[in-house]
Amino acid sequence: MTPSRARSHSTTSPAGSRAAAGRTLRGLLLTTYGFSEFGVKAGQAALVAYLAALVMFLLSVAGFFHAWITPRAQPFAPIEAVPDREQINA
Repeated sequence: MTPSRARSHSTTSPAGSRAAAGRTLRGLLLTTYGFSEFGVKAGQAALVAYLAALVMFLLSVAGFFHAWITPRAQPFAPIEAVPDREQINA
């Protein structure tokens, strides 16, 4: 049997087409599983992002509350007096 005839014979036989279909199905299932893992990781990243947004929201609410109860006359970052330094004559 020649190689070309052997190839045509193996692809036309029912066993050959079943093997090819099995390899195709396996490849499709593995690809689907791989992309589902991407989806799981994306879901975890989204959860972390939502939790970080919640923390930032709570911190901003705390900042507004602090700004509301702090008297306006109190400076935010007052300049402190520097103690007199000793003069050095070199």
